[in-house]
Amino acid sequence: MSQLMRDNTPRIVKERKGEDIPASPLDDEKYHKELLATLDEGVHDIKSANTPQTMQSGCIIVYDAIFALLKLQGIEGHQFMRAWEDNRNEWGGFDKKLGPPQAESPRPGRTGYYVLSK
Repeated sequence: MSQLMRDNTPRIVKERKGEDIPASPLDDEKYHKELLATLDEGVHDIKSANTPQTMQSGCIIVYDAIFALLKLQGIEGHQFMRAWEDNRNEWGGFDKKLGPPQAESPRPGRTGYYVLSK
């Protein structure tokens, strides 16, 4: 389980419960490790979601963890969103629910993902 807490958690807990939560900044290595654990937790929440609300909650966790990981690598959110939009414009999304015609994936573990060489 991740030991990472959201930025406003100490303030919110103080306001709502009157309790102080000790928190201190993590070094980059520990922060990276905890972001990956948080990402895993969000994916687990998505996979086990049984309501739209729990699905949305898991997606929010994943989204925030991804953006924090990108920022740790010097990539700002707007840069990522521009790259995502360019990629989606070229390759499309997953809206058409396409898959390979055969029963098994052509690349086990990588359904729907192909690398084209130039």
